[in-house]
Amino acid sequence: MIARLADDWRNFHAQTGAVEIAIELPIACLRDPVSVAALCRQLPDQRAFEGLIIEIDAAAAVAELGLLKAIAKQLRFRNIAISIKNVRDEWLPLSKLNDFPFVELKIARELVAGCAHDRSKLATCRHIIDLADAMGARTVAEGVDERDDFIALREIGVHLVQGGLFATPMTAKRFAQTVLARETSPR
Repeated sequence: MIARLADDWRNFHAQTGAVEIAIELPIACLRDPVSVAALCRQLPDQRAFEGLIIEIDAAAAVAELGLLKAIAKQLRFRNIAISIKNVRDEWLPLSKLNDFPFVELKIARELVAGCAHDRSKLATCRHIIDLADAMGARTVAEGVDERDDFIALREIGVHLVQGGLFATPMTAKRFAQTVLARETSPR
């Protein structure tokens, strides 16, 4: 899977330049130093490669926060960053950290869906954004499918969005054919 990811990056890079690559992995993959070394060997060894983001589920991250912090600090030296995804109420234990070695918090789709019309959801999104801002991380809203939710999230300061409002999940080949081709075509 990592070799395919590296090949996809090379293809994207050849077409458009810098592309950020992220992959979801369980914490168990990061516990084993042999697995981490194998992962690092398969990543592109090119100056243009800005690194890999590994997404870890928030519930698993909070359950093993000490271990994940140590792993995140070690992986930074290998050009690998950690993202915490599906963040809901997990923002509270994350807010108690005095150091924050994670690059982003991804707001769970359950909070994003309908947040424009639900004060409680929007308030929780705001807490997550405030935490990320205070810790020097970025926020990504997952599952943005409605324009009203996008506008509400943009107004409270979310950094990035992903969801059906912009594009549906697609293969790497389809991504290159549609999204990347759109970015490089003359306007």
